[in-house]
Amino acid sequence: MSLHPITLDQTIIRAILQDRVSLLILPVKKYPDINDFNVGDQLWARERWRIGAWKWPYKTEDDTGRIAVDYADGPRCAWNLVNDDREFEKFAVECVEDADGSGRGDIYGGFEWEPGDSPCRWRKPKTMPRWASRITMEVGEISVTSVQKITNEQAIAAGVRRFDGIPLGKYASDNMRWSMGSPSTTDPCLGCAWAAFGNYFIRQYGDVVHSVWDKDPAVFLVGVKRVEVAK
Repeated sequence: MSLHPITLDQTIIRAILQDRVSLLILPVKKYPDINDFNVGDQLWARERWRIGAWKWPYKTEDDTGRIAVDYADGPRCAWNLVNDDREFEKFAVECVEDADGSGRGDIYGGFEWEPGDSPCRWRKPKTMPRWASRITMEVGEISVTSVQKITNEQAIAAGVRRFDGIPLGKYASDNMRWSMGSPSTTDPCLGCAWAAFGNYFIRQYGDVVHSVWDKDPAVFLVGVKRVEVAK
């Protein structure tokens, strides 16, 4: 079994956390490393993040630094052990600089803020270390198809869902209730799961409106199952 990092957007992250994802549909051109994945391998997700708080090693029982993580769409994660002292010091020094600039310091040289209200810088997914990741998945069957050939069932497995309980919008009819996101009305929804996934795919990967969909690019279909692992 091998362990692989994989960068995912917040829409997919949110769907995984809601246990709605058993299939990743990812463009081959953007994710060429998937060619090296095998059944049984594990993926750990990288996402946008920042440091929510930190504890210097001398303040912990085992003399190991700890860092709590804020995520772009979620609450602070519990304390993570950072066994690499140099890595911990690098992050902690950067956070002290951010906190000093925010005016959050007290007269004793410390800092205090509510969980989720960290003044520390937001960081790109590619900078996320393994200990900061909150999602690990086991790889199942892998195949390749073109994005327009996916089925409604595959779109649902990738996180699309039907929103029957939200109010009818100004522009969408009552049968248009499928979306990859979290709409408050039916206006951004579409009439089937396939179309809703297409809309997400265009927004996520398109540089010109509709062009990425019209080109019908190859995509990986990666079966996944979320697992709990010790980091």
